[in-house]
Amino acid sequence: MSSDPRPAEAFVHGDNAIVRADMAHKLLERGGFKNWTANHYGDDPEFDTILRALRIAAARRTSDLTSDRGSKSAAQPEVAPQLAAVINAMQAADLLGVTDRAIRLAIAGGKLPAQQVDGRWQINRQDVERYRATRRTA
Repeated sequence: MSSDPRPAEAFVHGDNAIVRADMAHKLLERGGFKNWTANHYGDDPEFDTILRALRIAAARRTSDLTSDRGSKSAAQPEVAPQLAAVINAMQAADLLGVTDRAIRLAIAGGKLPAQQVDGRWQINRQDVERYRATRRTA
C-alpha cells in the first residue's frame, strides 16, 4: 500500500491520469503488459505509446533506486537522441513525430536505410533527416 495520502482524484488532470514512476514499474511488472505487447504490439499505436511512457518512467525509477550501501547509484549521462550518430527506431519515431511501427514500415519498404543489430534497428541520424526531408516534399 502506498504511503501517499492523496485521493485518486489528485492523479487525474483533465482527461489524463498521472502515474508515479514507482507505480508505472508495478503496473508493468504485475499488469501482464509484457505478454500483451508481444501478442498485440501495433494493434493500437496510442496504447503502445502509453506503454512506452510507462517503461520510461519505470526505468527512471529503477535508475534512482539506492544501492545496498544506501547511496544513490551514479547517474549515467544521457545522450540526447538528436546528438547521437546512430539511433534506434523509437528515437527516430520521436524525432519524426510518428510511431516506431511507422519507422519499421519505412525500413521494410526501403525508404529508410537501417541495420538490425541484436534484434534492434540501428539508424543513422543523417538518414532520418533525409527521410524527413523526403516526407515533406512528398
